[in-house]
Amino acid sequence: MDTLQDLAAPRDHRANTRWFEWGLLSALLLACVVALSAARSFEHIDLALTDQLSRLSTQPISEEIVIVAIDDKSLAEIGRWPWARHTHATVIEQITAANPKAIGLDLILVEPGHASTADDHLLGEAIARNGRVVLPLVLQDRLGDGTLSRSEPAAALAAAAAALGHIHLEIDPDGIVRSTFLREGDGDRWWDHFAVALLRVGGFALPAELPGQRAPVSPTARTPEAGTWYRDHWAQIPYAGPPGSVVRVSYADVLQGRVPPETFAQKYVLVGATASGMGDAYATPRSGEAELMPGVEIAANVVNALLGVSSFSVQ
Repeated sequence: MDTLQDLAAPRDHRANTRWFEWGLLSALLLACVVALSAARSFEHIDLALTDQLSRLSTQPISEEIVIVAIDDKSLAEIGRWPWARHTHATVIEQITAANPKAIGLDLILVEPGHASTADDHLLGEAIARNGRVVLPLVLQDRLGDGTLSRSEPAAALAAAAAALGHIHLEIDPDGIVRSTFLREGDGDRWWDHFAVALLRVGGFALPAELPGQRAPVSPTARTPEAGTWYRDHWAQIPYAGPPGSVVRVSYADVLQGRVPPETFAQKYVLVGATASGMGDAYATPRSGEAELMPGVEIAANVVNALLGVSSFSVQ
């Protein structure tokens, strides 16, 4: 007859086996967590080293680039944002009179102006008279459901522009903008980056093959799928310096004719927001989180690189 001790032995063995299996599984899970944490740590260290090297390196800034800044001074003088579009028309006319190479109006103008259709007409005429104005397009979540769709400038403005260019940036998991794609598009059309479009319109001879890492192409792919957003020519942005390194003049000063015409003569002029609180500013390797760089200045750094003053890199 089996004793109680003999009957308990198999149960003890099964219990020990289960504890061993659970222990082994826990060890494997712990090893995976450690490995993932180490990978993230190494990635973080790699980015930190890259950023430090970026801060130590100095890049020249082309004298052909000027930013017309919608700054705090402009808001104080002109009034609350947004401004009537005839105001932008006046600024475009002021810059045009100085014969710039091209103007990049880095403002989201996807809806008709609130004041009147005459406002859009005036701005459209100013853009058309210049003949070398680039406007931005963006992807927006119009319905608030997470579905992104392409938003182009109001029809009257898009028709007058010499080109449209996307203004999207790559924000890394740590919140820092280090790179961008120089070409993006859907299943029907492709658009250059805003900076690329500005240089093309200004007559700059870009290489036949844009810099940056090419997107992988599947050998089974036939045609792009409509409704899908594609990105190509990914490149690290070689920032020339911290925020404020690119020449800026105040929008209000341009509007009032207080800026000498030679400031814009044969220059690539980018008009955009730099005022605190307007939301278009980002952490970069040259700024960090304490001092953000306006989106228009990031675009100016891309222009600077494409002009050959500094050079792109890929990782």
